[in-house]
Amino acid sequence: MKLGDGCAIAGFRSYTGGQFWERAEEVLAEFTYLDPDDSSVAVNGERADTPCADIADVAMSGEGPAALCGDGSIYVWSEAGWFAEPKQMSAVAVVSGAGTLEFVLVGADECSLTIGAAPDGADPTVRLCAPTDAVPARTVAVLAESGTWVWSPNWFGAL
Repeated sequence: MKLGDGCAIAGFRSYTGGQFWERAEEVLAEFTYLDPDDSSVAVNGERADTPCADIADVAMSGEGPAALCGDGSIYVWSEAGWFAEPKQMSAVAVVSGAGTLEFVLVGADECSLTIGAAPDGADPTVRLCAPTDAVPARTVAVLAESGTWVWSPNWFGAL
């Protein structure tokens, strides 16, 4: 979340299931995120070079921090830097917290938002289907104990 006149990134946590929040700057050191204002990336709270000029999303996955570029290129972070993975041409976001590298994909008419992978334009391996559209830069998915939570402009829920 960004706060104040300088619109600085701030950390928060909730101990009440999201009903109440408290400021907790120390949580930023635990997260990987994209700063949309300058397209910079923080990996475990530290700024890192971006793997591409048109970065669309970055999140923690089972493989480690993963970045999605506008052209579908995928990069996974290691101590030595970013390493390329197979492109995901229909991806709009990285699924955070997944045990393996997964993505929010633009699906077919009967399922316009899918969770899975479709490397290098192959037919997607779909794990879930959501009743909403996959919107670039506006859709987020997080794997949690209770299911995969999806936020999009017109829908929020667990699958």
